[in-house]
Order: sequence, then structure tokens, then C-alpha cells
Amino acid sequence: MPGTYEVRCELPGFKKFVSTGNTLTIGQQAELNIRLDPGELTDTVNITETIAPVQTTDSQVRTLITGTVIREMPLNGRNPLHLVLSGVPGVSGRGTGIYVNGQKTQSNNTTLDGISVDDPTLGRAELSLVFINPDMLQEYQVVTSNFKPEYGRGTGAQVSLVTRSGSNEFHGSVYEFHRNTVFNANDFFNNANGVERPNLLRHQFGDAIGGLIKRNRAFFFFNYDAQRQSRTVPQNRTVFTEEARRGIFR
Repeated sequence: MPGTYEVRCELPGFKKFVSTGNTLTIGQQAELNIRLDPGELTDTVNITETIAPVQTTDSQVRTLITGTVIREMPLNGRNPLHLVLSGVPGVSGRGTGIYVNGQKTQSNNTTLDGISVDDPTLGRAELSLVFINPDMLQEYQVVTSNFKPEYGRGTGAQVSLVTRSGSNEFHGSVYEFHRNTVFNANDFFNNANGVERPNLLRHQFGDAIGGLIKRNRAFFFFNYDAQRQSRTVPQNRTVFTEEARRGIFR
């Protein structure tokens, strides 16, 4: 589970070892060198932030997208998977697809808390079977090459999502995002033909709250996200002339 951990080691006849500030992100493997020095039982060796940020145990090319970035970056439609296109090496986008190192967009594999949430019908990297919004995620990792054996089901990116959890303190938020027609530009061809701009009213709103059930043991997190949208979509149709309807073509 991603988070900040404290490591304690005790052995009779040696000083107590305490290491704090050990922050682990999703999919990270950390190595901590512990040394117990002879001493009295009351002596304690305190070490802070001993885990090196550089990954030295494998050769994976991975990018971590933190919860702060997910919640504070402006996202059209509030789909956090669109951030894969921002700053991840080897990733490109065209149309509605996300392509990693030349692989098909259907080759990407997405998991939520270790469970596959790929869309088997459309198979696009920015879609999932579970509705995802920025306020439900703690962080996620994108591995683009040199996968470890634990990954599979795809030769493209391995996207690992982790949901948020509660803590010993209660925290919550209420949010609403609104898109209005008055801020939209009309289509070039609509203007050329005197057609008014189509209506688009979108409300995305919800709330999130987390807290404790039992201190230091059990926590809860709840998130509600909804979307209400009203829009008009112009359609182009071919209308035959009166002669064409009689079968006369010139």
C-alpha cells in the first residue's frame, strides 16, 4: 500500500533501530539497510528518510502520477487516465487512442487495486469498466517498458491505479465543475451556413470523505461522482431535389 512507513528493530543487548519517513509509491520496491550497534536497551538510533528515490533494483521505465497532480490538473471530462499523455516517455495520442512505444492502444493494461478494469469491447487505454474520477485515486503508475514478471495481458503500458484510503483524521471535499454554452465557440461550417452553435450544459459534481473506524487499524473512504449533461448535436443529411426523387439525374 503506498504511504509513509516507520520501521523499528529491537534485539536484547543492542540499541533500538528506528527509521522514519520511508515513503513508498505504487509498485516501488525499497531496500533498507539496518545496522544494530551494541548498547544499552534504552539507547535508540533514529534515522530519517533512508530510502533512496532512485530505483536500483530493476530496469523498469516507470512514471508516477501523484494524487496532487491528478486532482489539480485541469481535465476535460475529469478522466485522470488522460494524464498518461502528459510527460510519460514513449507515449503518444492520436484521436481517441493512447499508443505506447508503437504498440496498439488495445495493448495497454489497466488495473485498479490489482484488478483488471480494461474495457474488452473498445479496448482503449483511456477507458475502463469502472468509472474513474480524480477524487477517488491516491496515485497511479505507468510502466512503459522492461516489465517485471508480475505484469501481463499487454505489450503496451501497464497502468496501475490505487484508490484513496481514510486515515486517523476526518477529511472531505465537495466539488462541482460546470461547462456552459456561452463559453463555447461555434463550428466554422455552422457560422458559414447561419446555424447557431449547439447547446452544451455539463455539470459534474460530487463529494469525498474519509476517516477512521478504529484508530491505526481500520479506515473508510467514500466518494460520489455524478454528471448531468444536456446538449444538441447537429446532423448532416442529404436531401434530394424533386427531380432526383422522381429518378431523374442530370
